[in-house]
This record gives sequence, C-alpha cells and structure tokens, in this order.
Amino acid sequence: MDINEEFELYQFEKLNQTLFLNHPDAIFLLDLEGNFIMVNEEVCRVTGYERETLIGHSFEPLIEESKKAFTLERFLESKQDKPQRYETSIKCVSGVRHLDVTNFPLKNDKRILAILGIAKDITDKKQKELELEQYTALLKVHNDELEIFRKILAHDMRKPVANALGFARLLQSNLPESKEKEIKHYILHTV
Repeated sequence: MDINEEFELYQFEKLNQTLFLNHPDAIFLLDLEGNFIMVNEEVCRVTGYERETLIGHSFEPLIEESKKAFTLERFLESKQDKPQRYETSIKCVSGVRHLDVTNFPLKNDKRILAILGIAKDITDKKQKELELEQYTALLKVHNDELEIFRKILAHDMRKPVANALGFARLLQSNLPESKEKEIKHYILHTV
C-alpha cells in the first residue's frame, strides 16, 4: 500500500470514527453474542450508563422484560444477514426509554463480523401517543354521556310538545270561551 492509499484509509477511518462518536442518535456495535463493542456518547446519555459499564456486556439486560423475546428475535435476524427496524423499550438509570432501532450486519467479504445498531430515542413521541389515546378514550366517554343526555332530553321533550300541539289544535277549533280559558290556563301551568 503506498502512502496515498494509507492516507486515504486513515482519513476514511477518521471520518467513520467522527460520524460514529458524534452522531445525534445512539450508535452501537455488538459482537455476534450481543455484547457491546463500541457505543457513542448518545448511547451513554440514553441509558444513563458509562461507556466502560456497557463495553463487553450484553445488551439483553437493558431490554424491558415485555420486549425481550421480540428484541432478541430481531438481533438473531440481523445475525442472519437480514437488516431489521423495530421499536423496543429499555430499562435505564432514569426509567424506561422507548427506541426506534435499526440493526444491520457489518461484514467483510467472507462473513458477518458484528451487528451495527442505530437507535433513536422516541420516548417523548410514545408519551404523546399515550396521552392522545387517553384523551381519545375520555372524549369517547364524554360523547357517550352527551348522547345519553340527548336521548333523555328528546324523550322528555316529546310529551310537553305533543300536549302543546294537541292544545293548539283544540284552540283552533270553535270552543266555548270558558273551555278555551281552561285550556289556556292548563297550558300555562303544565308546560
């Protein structure tokens, strides 16, 4: 390899390292057993763990129990040269975080060497979705209550309106004055 090729390779490696370490999303490299080989600063921020705590340890204990089987299955698919994109949840120092993860195999000409992962923290988005679901459920309850109230009101208004219409028809006919006064009095005091 001549000096120019060496310099180009050095620049390429430096660029990759810079992108890896400074990317705004969590980027990590796992060995084929699922142990962290490399993590960027965002992985540390999201999980709350120091780089030294993560390197050499499995990602599995970080996964929330309800998502563990699903997430492990995605990891195994990645090891079979099938890139994956999925949502999962992890247990962090500060609580549970929700992630949108992309895993894909890192390979040379002969075999898969590691799994590269990129994870976007979508905890805020998930929280807003949950709040929206709660508001939607509450709105449905209120709409159901309004519908019941509307039906009760419609039912309760039918009889007085029917009575008033009946009395109006009576008043249109030729009634003696005493009967007409009695009907008017009844209408004024019952409707």
